[in-house]
Amino acid sequence: MGNPFAVHDQKTADLTELVGTQLFKQVSMAQVAALLRYCPALTLSGGDRLIVPGQTVNKIYLLLQGRLQVFDDESAGKPIGYIHQGECVGLSSFVDRQPCHVSIVSDGICRLLELDEERLLGLINTPTAVSRNLLFMLMTYLRNKAARAPEPAVRPATNLEPHNHIDAVTGLHNQRWLDETLERLILRAATDRVPLSLVAVELTDRPGLTEQYGQEMLDLSLREIARVLSNTVRPTDLIARHATGRFVIMLPDTNQEGAEMAVSRIQDTVNRTEIVIPGVCVLPPMQVSAGCVQMKAFVSGRKLVDDAFVALERNHAILLATRTAPVTEVPAEPELTVSEAVTNEASESPLTDGVESFEPTLNEAESSLVTPDSSPAEAIAEIPSDDIVMGTPDVESAPEIQPEDLLTDSTGEVEETKPEQPPHLAA
Repeated sequence: MGNPFAVHDQKTADLTELVGTQLFKQVSMAQVAALLRYCPALTLSGGDRLIVPGQTVNKIYLLLQGRLQVFDDESAGKPIGYIHQGECVGLSSFVDRQPCHVSIVSDGICRLLELDEERLLGLINTPTAVSRNLLFMLMTYLRNKAARAPEPAVRPATNLEPHNHIDAVTGLHNQRWLDETLERLILRAATDRVPLSLVAVELTDRPGLTEQYGQEMLDLSLREIARVLSNTVRPTDLIARHATGRFVIMLPDTNQEGAEMAVSRIQDTVNRTEIVIPGVCVLPPMQVSAGCVQMKAFVSGRKLVDDAFVALERNHAILLATRTAPVTEVPAEPELTVSEAVTNEASESPLTDGVESFEPTLNEAESSLVTPDSSPAEAIAEIPSDDIVMGTPDVESAPEIQPEDLLTDSTGEVEETKPEQPPHLAA
């Protein structure tokens, strides 16, 4: 195991590496560029310890690259959790100034942005979304910490169940908190005349996943899916787990179009994210279905949740129908032979048009060839050469034929022509 704070370099981080991280989500980097100038970026090797138990943290770290392991007390055994790229380290200890009780160890090469108290307070006072992101991260950490806290061996005499607002499986808020918060949001939206939308999310095939992985493994997977959902939505959006096991996301100041965009983003992100269960295994992505609805009138929170569930079930049915629909094959047209193709073309093209178009030309030619007062030889001689070879290349004209050369042989006598007899009579 390496030494604490085994830093290999302190190069300044590039501002492009900060875009999309938890701390700088939806933050204009031009407004914070001056505060982050010369801000060091630490590099740790595999096994280097960033934080040790009992240490008081006076700065926070933003993980730019790699992954950090979280160990309970000393770094021994299996890690109890992981810190992924884009998340912050040491925020809770920085706020309450209490000694840490966990060890943070690098899992391979890691790069972190170091933010001291002066720079962090400057970012909070800047008119950006940094303070909102810090509050959201702190709330998420406290909720997850409360969900991980072990139950006392002896339950207190007073019943604190009605005041519990945390879902034990995912660490999110439960339905009790959802009902109370949603009623306030509905009243605010109706009073201020601003839109309010709801998104419902559930696993596409939960019974099949339960049979495949078991209920315990599925509960651990739901915690990871809840983390992915929390990182996908905006910091102002509120997420809770309904008693039916579905996730409900409240989108203030969001209309139907914006809610549909959120549904598309949620499905795309969750459906391609592997389920990393710390210290256990890595499961393939689990598919989810989602539906959204916008509040159209002043209704109760239960009615709005039911409408979101109806939209979810409708989209879920469409998804299942798309997956199970049989593929209809279009029969291929039989190939035609050459003779059949020629026959079809001949039957489709009208022949009368061509015949009618040539009739005047043929009549004129016949009338010019034969006249009552002219002999065949004279008629042939009077035909212009252009009419004989129309549309053909230049051809030498035939010599003029004399009438006396038509029916004479070499002796000058007229050859008597006899009709040719059939073969059976010629013998």
